Amino acid sequence: MPTFEVTYRDKDRKTCFTGKGGAQPHIHVSDVQEVYTVIQAQGGMVLSVHAIAGSRVREWLNKLLNLNFSLKFSASADEFAMLCDVLRALLAAGVPVLRAVRLAAGELANPWLGKKLGVVADQIEEGQPLSGSMEAQGRAFPITLTSAIRAGEKIGEVPKSLEKMAVLFRRKADIKRETISALIYPCVAVIVFIVVCIVITIKVPEALADAIGGDIEKVFKQLPKIIQLLFILKKNPQYMAAPFVVIGVLMAVVALGKQFKPTRLMIARMARRVPFIGKMRAEFALVDFLESVSLNQESGIKIGESLELIRRTTSDPLIEDAIGRVRERIIAHGRSLSQALDPESVFPGLVRQMVTAAEAGGHLAEMLRPIAEYYGLRARAALKRMIDFMTPGMIILLGSVIGPVIMGVYKTLLIMQKLVGGGAGV
Repeated sequence: MPTFEVTYRDKDRKTCFTGKGGAQPHIHVSDVQEVYTVIQAQGGMVLSVHAIAGSRVREWLNKLLNLNFSLKFSASADEFAMLCDVLRALLAAGVPVLRAVRLAAGELANPWLGKKLGVVADQIEEGQPLSGSMEAQGRAFPITLTSAIRAGEKIGEVPKSLEKMAVLFRRKADIKRETISALIYPCVAVIVFIVVCIVITIKVPEALADAIGGDIEKVFKQLPKIIQLLFILKKNPQYMAAPFVVIGVLMAVVALGKQFKPTRLMIARMARRVPFIGKMRAEFALVDFLESVSLNQESGIKIGESLELIRRTTSDPLIEDAIGRVRERIIAHGRSLSQALDPESVFPGLVRQMVTAAEAGGHLAEMLRPIAEYYGLRARAALKRMIDFMTPGMIILLGSVIGPVIMGVYKTLLIMQKLVGGGAGV
């Protein structure tokens, strides 16, 4: 039978825990639900539950693993999707909000998120709503999630809002996984390229110096340029760090530029002109915008609030800037979404036309979903084309380094043969 370590409040509102030094031994029951039953029968309230192993050695290992995982200070989109699914299922089954949050906190694999939910549960117990309790945790919970829950609380449809947010988080996680999976090969190829360059720079001059013998300076000027360059890099290894320094400086300049709106927008416009990558990132950002508007509309969030939420969470500066103007036209000038989007070239004409048709038919959320799927397919196709281009590109780049070196070594051997033959003739 499983053993559970429990932290709880007793009937006198005192915080207690089970186990050695606790108010009572660890609880041996079949599942988490029975833990709540046991503690509530004693007049207490469960704060957190953790399943532990039977032996002391395994218990110690379990705590060690929990300590390692507790170093995590964030949650992934997949973990938020799982949280939404668990809460939705519990609330739809009629479990009270407080108990549902406690159960979710005890079942999550991310201890950091579990602790945050424990604090949320404490605030719910004090009379705060679920959305307000999550907002009080700062950036721990996405503002899109808290806003959807707040909208669901107003109309009594929190499980439905959670279901929609689970879909959104899962799609974001899928896009991230696809991008990471697609970039694994190019990243490995780049690492191999760097390693090969370093090995060539170190080993080739050593081998040629041993083969030539004597003072290399005597024949240095007769060597091919590529071999001369390798000897220079071998003698001055600090030169090999120059490309990394330049890249680091450029990254620092870009990071600094992103702190200011004009330069942030300029960098975003330049990034969109990068072949393959620029278009792909722009379309993924557009998909995120369309899906967010659609889900917010279905959750009952007003368009002005929805746009503000998206503006604060989007990763694309150009869309963020355009959304600010669109929201101002809607709120300050009373325009419709289609009219407010029309002057913004960052949104494709197809999107503007579909929004106009959707507003005329009164089905904005339903019409935006297929557009998001369309641009999602385009973005994934762009990602595949980028990878298809990078694969032979990396091979060509690697060959452009190895090829000249091989030719240089061959020419060096011919030069050595001539020198040796000339010396023998004399």
